[in-house]
Amino acid sequence: MEQLTELKAAKTLLKRGVEIILPAPFYLRILGRKTVKFTLKTPCIESQIAISEAFLQTGVFLKEDEISIQKALELLATKGIRISEIIAMAVRNETKINWRTRRLAGWLRRSINTEEMSYLFSLLVAFSGVQDFTNTIRLIQEVRITKPMNLSPEEKTS
Repeated sequence: MEQLTELKAAKTLLKRGVEIILPAPFYLRILGRKTVKFTLKTPCIESQIAISEAFLQTGVFLKEDEISIQKALELLATKGIRISEIIAMAVRNETKINWRTRRLAGWLRRSINTEEMSYLFSLLVAFSGVQDFTNTIRLIQEVRITKPMNLSPEEKTS
């Protein structure tokens, strides 16, 4: 019963998304608005492909036991901007990194810390539906209708 409740909660979150509340930029604070809300929802397939491609282009492939403080700081310095652009792509549901995405990525870098950035990235991974994609691939492999069939009887008679 608990698993069913968790599954329903996860599906509800995926449809509604998760709100991200950021401090408003200067020009909006002048007008009296203190915060701005964004909603991170499940990206469309085209955006998921673009996000996956952008992440693979970063070249970050780590094993859990090989990260050190020096390596983490090096990755933050070299790949931090690109990771923030990937998260901005997901928030905007974009397929390319354009000026709007870069502007949002810069705003994210100035507004949130690395813990919140990590949380957003983990949400992005959870919302991406990679498990659904792998299940689809497995189903397609099993249900190949063009696969040649062996129609001869399996038991040999004398």
